Amino acid sequence: MTVTPQFVFVACQVGAVAAVKWEVARLWPQWRPAFSRPGFVTFKLPPGSVLAEDFDLRSVFARAYGFSLGTVRGESLEELAQQAWRLVAGLPVRRIHAFSRDTAEPGWRDFEPGLNADALAAHAALIQSCPQPTLLAPVAADPKRPARRGELVLDCVLVEPGLWCVGYHRADSISSRWPGGMMPLELPPDAVSRAWLKTEEALRWSELPIPPGARVAEIGSAPGGSSQALLARGFLVTGIDPAEMHPAVLAHPNFHHLRKRSTQVRRREFRKIRWLVLDMN
Repeated sequence: MTVTPQFVFVACQVGAVAAVKWEVARLWPQWRPAFSRPGFVTFKLPPGSVLAEDFDLRSVFARAYGFSLGTVRGESLEELAQQAWRLVAGLPVRRIHAFSRDTAEPGWRDFEPGLNADALAAHAALIQSCPQPTLLAPVAADPKRPARRGELVLDCVLVEPGLWCVGYHRADSISSRWPGGMMPLELPPDAVSRAWLKTEEALRWSELPIPPGARVAEIGSAPGGSSQALLARGFLVTGIDPAEMHPAVLAHPNFHHLRKRSTQVRRREFRKIRWLVLDMN
């Protein structure tokens, strides 16, 4: 299905708005930047523009994007949610993605992108205020359940306190199925480092067809969080790092540690390797 939108919104990491604008200027030269905040920007499209509901922005730096219906302002969540549904105006949305724009760069004062308390409260208010709840998917009340491919998703971006950008998109890619393009992964209690999160998200996002039993080499494997994510999927992992691996990873029967720098590893060590994972400087 095609639409003739006036605006497209893009959510990205703080510091990446300039890169998004550069990408859009190169790929969609007739679009013009409109409203902008750190981590969020909208683009005005020329009159008569036609796009598929599941169009590909082809942006490396965009985390989430869709068609903007406008902004709403209010003092309470109930007021904001009611205004948002009025903008939807009968679109047959099946899911709701409410998420906050990033307020800082990842890691700054422990900031981490993801569903925060404000986003969860906004999602609950939208569910409660929905004028046609029977149109929503049965699992729509759970913000941590991904949308199915093909479902129409209502987007509410919490831009500032009391200000939401309301839009929609057709779920298609892996990232478009999650609020703000962010998977709500939780670090397992036995994970030895946060690298588990990076590798697990990369595997789910890419959907690489790596079969169980595949031989994988990880360069820069210490202390072993990423290797744990690989091992949990049944891969045979060779970790390459001059630093020590965590004892729990070394004890795994499918893990082999080459305690060397990558430049010291002989080519024959990679003879049976079919997949390569790198997380190093």
